[in-house]
Amino acid sequence: MKLRKKFRWDYPYMNARTRARTSKLLDRSDYQKLVRMSLNEISKKLEEGQYKKEIDMLGSEYSGAELLEKALHRHAVNSLKAMAEMSPEEIESFIRTYTRRYDIQNIKEVTGTGDVDIDSIAVTGLELDREDLKELQGKTTEEIKESLEFGEPYDSMMDGCESISELDEALDKAHHRELEELCEKTGDEAILDLLKSEIEFNDIKTALRLKRYGAGKEEVTERLMMEDTSETVESLAEAETEEEFLEILNGTEWSTDAETVTEAEHVMEVKRLERSLSGLREGYLGAAPVLGYIIAKMIEVENLETLVKAKKTGVMDQEEIMQSMVIAE
Repeated sequence: MKLRKKFRWDYPYMNARTRARTSKLLDRSDYQKLVRMSLNEISKKLEEGQYKKEIDMLGSEYSGAELLEKALHRHAVNSLKAMAEMSPEEIESFIRTYTRRYDIQNIKEVTGTGDVDIDSIAVTGLELDREDLKELQGKTTEEIKESLEFGEPYDSMMDGCESISELDEALDKAHHRELEELCEKTGDEAILDLLKSEIEFNDIKTALRLKRYGAGKEEVTERLMMEDTSETVESLAEAETEEEFLEILNGTEWSTDAETVTEAEHVMEVKRLERSLSGLREGYLGAAPVLGYIIAKMIEVENLETLVKAKKTGVMDQEEIMQSMVIAE
């Protein structure tokens, strides 16, 4: 099949399609209705909307929680592919670079310690599908390095890695390097701000989790992805206690007014979601609305996965499920 050549003047078309998709994202009232439903009722409700194709396709083979989980996973991949295919070439490269984070996240999960059920992975990226991930399981560090074809800066940063933990860190840093290089090349202020915000968010979350376990400045700094950290991240790395960390954080644009680091992380996730949607609300043309939608869509899939797991296990009541999900105000 001959593919339609993509041009820069496709931007208005792409942004119109993106806004249409964004209007169909679930909001707080949707989630409030879903938490009161059984698994079968949730399936029927989602089938009425954006998840119809995947639920219909899998409905004859699966049911209950298994149907929902598999439909969510397939829908996430289909959504990423659809956004890449509808975008002009410059923006498609942004999408592929950004969504490589899911490939890296999954590589780290399937090559780490413990037996991982690959079918339970919520979101796969555009480079590695579940079959690719299965082939990585049980491989040595060298074999994994040889299997990955991400190119630069990944190849040079993986060179010399002798353990899985070193490889994990190299992949993270290479991805952030790739994002930083995109930031430097683009003249689009909106996407520049969004990408920088994403990088800073990831580093703050890394620092927050390490501080939760009592890590010192040196250990935190070594794990950060940005080579030139922002003043916010640098200050947070110097915090000696959780209380000091929260005090510094609450003096920044990521202020959460949280009393615990767990609460702070959740509030930051909500802020990230709201920032990702701001480009659409402000009517930008370009990559920012598209990446913003992708971030919001993947959060929606993760929210629904949380809901399904909670319904399947019965470990949370309705209020706890709502509190655990990331929902924009």
